[in-house]
Amino acid sequence: MEGSTNKKNPALMLQKKEQKVKQAFAGFFIPKTSPVSKPSKELSGMFMPFEAKANMELAPALRRDELNESEKDHIEQSISNQNLKGSENVGEATTSTSTDPNPACENETISTCHNQTESAVNPDQVSESSDLHENDASCDSNSDSEPPSKVFAADSRLFSSHKHELTFPWLYFSGARGKYFCKYCEFFSQSTSAVSESPFATTGTVLGTHPTRKLAKHNESSYHEKATFAYMSGGNKNSVLSMLKANDDKMKSEKKIRNRQYIECLFKTAYFMLRKRWGISENLADMIQFLKDDLQYSPVVGYSEGKTNVHYMSKQSIQEIISSISFSLEDDILSSLRKAKWFALLADESTDDSHREQFAIIARYLGDGNSKIVESFLGLVNVQRADAESLMTAIETFLIAKHIDINKAIFVGFDGCNTMSGVNSGLQRRFRHLVPHQIYINCRNHKLALCVKHLLKEFPVLETLDSLLTDIWKLFHFSPQRFHVFMDVQESYNMKKLSFIRAAATRWLSHGRACSRLLDRYTAILDCLDELYDRKKEAEILGLRNMLTNKKTISATVVLSDILKPGDVHFSRVNSRLQILKDELDHIAERYQSVADGHEDPDLYLNKLPDIWQEIDDRTTLTRRLRDHGVLTVTQVVAELGIPMIHKLNFELEDGFRCSPVLNGFRVFELKDVPITVEELNDFGEVEIRHLANHYGMAKEDVFKGNRNVSQPIFPANVMLNQFSAFKHTLSLMRQRSTEEQLANPGFLLQSFLTDDLLQRNYPAMNHLVLLSCLIPSSTACVERIFSVMNTIVTKLRSSLSQASVDSIMRIVTEGQTSLTDVQLRKAVEKFKNLKNREIDF
Repeated sequence: MEGSTNKKNPALMLQKKEQKVKQAFAGFFIPKTSPVSKPSKELSGMFMPFEAKANMELAPALRRDELNESEKDHIEQSISNQNLKGSENVGEATTSTSTDPNPACENETISTCHNQTESAVNPDQVSESSDLHENDASCDSNSDSEPPSKVFAADSRLFSSHKHELTFPWLYFSGARGKYFCKYCEFFSQSTSAVSESPFATTGTVLGTHPTRKLAKHNESSYHEKATFAYMSGGNKNSVLSMLKANDDKMKSEKKIRNRQYIECLFKTAYFMLRKRWGISENLADMIQFLKDDLQYSPVVGYSEGKTNVHYMSKQSIQEIISSISFSLEDDILSSLRKAKWFALLADESTDDSHREQFAIIARYLGDGNSKIVESFLGLVNVQRADAESLMTAIETFLIAKHIDINKAIFVGFDGCNTMSGVNSGLQRRFRHLVPHQIYINCRNHKLALCVKHLLKEFPVLETLDSLLTDIWKLFHFSPQRFHVFMDVQESYNMKKLSFIRAAATRWLSHGRACSRLLDRYTAILDCLDELYDRKKEAEILGLRNMLTNKKTISATVVLSDILKPGDVHFSRVNSRLQILKDELDHIAERYQSVADGHEDPDLYLNKLPDIWQEIDDRTTLTRRLRDHGVLTVTQVVAELGIPMIHKLNFELEDGFRCSPVLNGFRVFELKDVPITVEELNDFGEVEIRHLANHYGMAKEDVFKGNRNVSQPIFPANVMLNQFSAFKHTLSLMRQRSTEEQLANPGFLLQSFLTDDLLQRNYPAMNHLVLLSCLIPSSTACVERIFSVMNTIVTKLRSSLSQASVDSIMRIVTEGQTSLTDVQLRKAVEKFKNLKNREIDF
């Protein structure tokens, strides 16, 4: 009845079932013993996911250095305490079992608990616990008394894990993954390729019902023997944990080196493409892929084998690469410029194809570590307005941002427009207010263009000639069909095929070459124009032909060709050869007069003028010849056009290139002008050095719009005068000992100071003045070259480049060498690394 009452009472049944579950799991972490047999001392230890036993070696993840004596004693004492406690618990369990009215039911409960435990450890034994619910039901129906207070779980596994771990010391069980591993093979799986195929080293294995056979097979395998040898050979020196750390550090180091090589390859490739002015955003990924697939370049191939998705090919990453390379180059320039005592600043503004006003800044200074004057591109500034105040603000802000002292800008060079050269409020006037000792240098090339432009007002025929040269060049340059006709005509005359030269408005020297080319191919050009006019009867071609057959225009072409002939007059050196230039122009005037008197001079184009006039008469109709006002003669051309043009140009050169007394004072450092005799040497340079002493040896005060600024002297005036009195004798000796090549070198005296410490100590003021004489800029041609580079970078197809990208690419193109040096590459990579946290370590 009692059994049926319990069976019908659900609450009592649930209570008993909960008690049984608590009793079953209360002894989960207890010594693994059998409830009916005495515990064995050899099989002591707690049942844990990773069982701790006496004198065992831990798994690689838990290995540490060798235990000291106190730690070993503590572990042995803990294990012995667990054995004693296990023995007592086993005795209690045996007594409880003998007095239980229903021992069969209790044994089944214990078996159920251990079946669940073994299923978690060994998935192959899951089927053995399929009757769990039936056993629970049997226990509920047959239980008539209260269960004992404690029930201990027995080890129901079919083999002893401790036994096999003693036999095979490399075996351990991973509680996290629930499988068995070989700690030797797992540790050395990276160095031995064959080990990676063993489940004991990779995924783990389940031992099953016959583990001895599987363990013995693995123990006798060749790859296990290699791993065991490696383990034993290194185990005496280092612990497994230290070996794991060393192996991990080695792998990280190899990966870091592989990543670094890839990043350096990326930077070198990008630098090469930028130097070639290629589009890098669209082509860098293709170039890297080409290096990998076609060339099998090891840094790229090795990095791709790492199976990483980080390649730094996005537009943002490419911009960071460009800015990092530019930073490495700029850092070298700025560090050298900051160490310089003085520098000359050159600047000009232009508009790019993105319709942005660009203000280019260049510094001319003595390079760090060498004896050469260098010109370095500092940067581009996008200005909203091109007035003098805005440009001055841009210069100040730029130099402050680059940590450059503006007071060291002892010379400034701009073009001759009013915004730059204005005396009252121009850029050079505002600059002199900040640096009172500063001297403004007007670009000599721009001055030369202005000199010739002033001739246009006196000789209007030059305007017609300038228009003719430009129109002829455009006619054939923008039409391939017309150009080929001109080539065919030259071939028919057995002439060398030459193209037209563009007469640039800002480079008047090009007009001389354009005029010479026009006269050398005069007959071929006329035949070409006749052929083109017969084809389409175009009015433009007819108008050009009429201009070409105008005798006054051709006479002006002849005169200009002789004046600007490169073999006679070197206008590019006009600043240092002004008097020589004037003498050569006067000599051309004398030769013109000789030709007018009937003498021949085959080196002058004027001598060919009668033949050209005869060609014109043969190609024009009688009606047009009669409309001409009189007949031109060579004497008339020389008197009305040749000699007056030469004299006017001489006057313009003398007026335009008149130097200030301070600039003339630097002529005392021209070695070729230093006298040799003692009598001449006594009075040499006295006037010039006083001008320099008055300018640089005294305090300068400048007041601009109510603001007052005072600059201290560079060297006292009396020090400069006294040192020069002794230094000019040294100059005379240096001239006598120097070769012609050294005398022609304007930097020879500066090199002598830099290589001779005695000169620097005895004449420090002269050292500064010699340096200043070498810093004087003759023109702003370097700035114009910067704008030419800018026009090749910012094109109509690449007009969306940002201001920072344009500035960086121009610095790479203008200042970079053929390849990056190791220092520059390392600096660029470190800059790229520190811009933000990177996903890979390099």
